[in-house]
Amino acid sequence: MYAAPLLLVGPVCFVGCSFWLWYLIARPEGWSRLVDRENAFWVKLGVPVKWTEAIKAVEKGVVLKRIVLLLIVGSILLMLEPFLLPLILPHRH
Repeated sequence: MYAAPLLLVGPVCFVGCSFWLWYLIARPEGWSRLVDRENAFWVKLGVPVKWTEAIKAVEKGVVLKRIVLLLIVGSILLMLEPFLLPLILPHRH
């Protein structure tokens, strides 16, 4: 009933997040340029430089890599949920 959308969304999230994590680790100079362009865009729109610099520090640091890794784990759990839920809650079918 609701397993089909989860079985479709989970792999899409997994592939997208895996590629994102690969890009963060394998091509740091490309990611850095992308973050710098994004930062310049927000400054041009009038967002305070202090805010954009704080966000840029997070996007270029290890915090974002950990967030993306958690998204990958979440997408795996999302794919497994239709199979694990009956084991956890057998009375809910």
